[in-house]
Amino acid sequence: MPFIFGVAGAVPAAPVVSSLLRVLPVPLERALPVAIAALLAGCVPASFWIKDGVSLARYQRDQTGCEVTGTQQVPTNTQFGWAPYTGIYSADTNTALRQRVIAQCMTDRGYRRVELPACPGDTASAVRSGDLPRRPSMKITSESCHVAMMDGSYRLYTP
Repeated sequence: MPFIFGVAGAVPAAPVVSSLLRVLPVPLERALPVAIAALLAGCVPASFWIKDGVSLARYQRDQTGCEVTGTQQVPTNTQFGWAPYTGIYSADTNTALRQRVIAQCMTDRGYRRVELPACPGDTASAVRSGDLPRRPSMKITSESCHVAMMDGSYRLYTP
């Protein structure tokens, strides 16, 4: 019987695209359609923190705890600049270091980073419609995949 486990914290193309939009030396009207197409494609792999047997509540507590730790240890450092064609942009110069602190925290709690493919169309539709049962704890196999939900969250599907 297939099961679904809901997670947050995926690393799909969205953060990369939004970062590129701030610094790419191309007019916004040309970059925006490309960014939207990348986000809507839904067929890109995404990476997730995985720990077999963990409950959704425990996963959410661990992830939030590590995000808080990362933010406390490496606060936001927003820098502003100017680039041709884009004009004024902003960037958090501590993002990469904060992500490393979060990754270290999740690893210390027993999680590992795994890349999962997007689920195929029929499976994704069934997951989004809520027709499949939810798993009480995380179980990932070589057949697992992810579904991007309309609210921005993700569901991991294991047949």
